[in-house]
Amino acid sequence: MAAKSESSAGRREKPRPKLEEILCVAAEEFAAHGYDGASLSVIGKRLGMTPALLLYHFSSKEELWRAAVETQLEAFSELIEQAVGRAACFEGRTAYESVLRRVIHFLADNPSLHRILMHESSVHGERLHWMVEHYLRGNFALLRRLHERAASEGAIRDLPFERSIFMLLGAVSQYLDSRELSAMLFGAEGGLTEKPGGDWLSSYADEVLCFCFDGLALGADWCEGRTLQPPPLRAAARC
Repeated sequence: MAAKSESSAGRREKPRPKLEEILCVAAEEFAAHGYDGASLSVIGKRLGMTPALLLYHFSSKEELWRAAVETQLEAFSELIEQAVGRAACFEGRTAYESVLRRVIHFLADNPSLHRILMHESSVHGERLHWMVEHYLRGNFALLRRLHERAASEGAIRDLPFERSIFMLLGAVSQYLDSRELSAMLFGAEGGLTEKPGGDWLSSYADEVLCFCFDGLALGADWCEGRTLQPPPLRAAARC
């Protein structure tokens, strides 16, 4: 019996995943497959846990989803508030750019958040409503104030914030989700492969902000007074 006890004592149990790891893996699965497509079995398998053990820590799939998303939303909210506070002494455009730069870095470091938002936006249900009312409405209100201040100072065009902010966020997330495709199409430079001493993310943040704030045209008034007319519709071809 003593030998058996010593043998048992000599075996080390595999350490259980920490809460942070559980929430990180859950967020990745919800981001990749959406709420309905994500599986507790797959999440548990990645963590070395059974679905029953997961449900011991979280009473339901919904509770696990909310805990995983809330962790990221709280971090995002904290980042926005701190960045806005630090930029208070800057001029309008500089303040707006500095905060957006932090947002770009956050989305790159936490790609699951944007993907979860896109999944929930396509569903338009109670989970999206919860995210908006508890976190996102306040976050975007702070960004809107920066946008309006920069516009009032004449530093940026007074375009509708509710569309321009998603143009910018779309530019960020689209490339971050397509780096492998870009690298295959255009090689290392297209994929912004990190070089010794380099920082591809900061370079990309510079490019996004330059593109969104200055546009591609050389003239500062390139779109002032222009009305883009859609091409005439063609008659549908008959089969």
